[in-house]
Amino acid sequence: MRIQSFLSLVLLLALLPGSSGCGYRFSVVGNLPVGIGNISVRMFENRTSETGAEAVFTDALIAELMRSGVSIAQADSADSILEGVIESVNVWTVSRRSTQVSTERRIEMAVSFKFFNRDGKLLSSGRVQENQTIWVTANRATTDAVRLDAIRRISQRVAERVNQRLCKNF
Repeated sequence: MRIQSFLSLVLLLALLPGSSGCGYRFSVVGNLPVGIGNISVRMFENRTSETGAEAVFTDALIAELMRSGVSIAQADSADSILEGVIESVNVWTVSRRSTQVSTERRIEMAVSFKFFNRDGKLLSSGRVQENQTIWVTANRATTDAVRLDAIRRISQRVAERVNQRLCKNF
């Protein structure tokens, strides 16, 4: 049984680097509002039981903004503030081997955000939701690692969509 678990882990780790997709990305079309040269991103509030989701998502959001050329600033010197809430991280079974053994699960994350100028005027707000399906293995540690990786990937996709919405209609 230990050999099977070990082989499952080795197989998973071998396949993970190739599972990142084909490299396609949405590109942001548009600009930030006039007078907004930089953004302060507050740590998003985590209203879920998923420990650490706030740090994973906030880091992904900052990285996405920086990738698109947005300057990140401290709150006291920023032209604008971006804040929000991770409203939910839900996991449910997609397929089963038997009534008690899952083979696939879907993880879904919902995030709401608000974007303010320095004077507190609301410039944009919204809610974004993404999901990803993962394989479940007999090894719980492996499944947990795959789940964390999925949350990182979902966070990246949600961050891309938030960035798109910040630049929309300006």
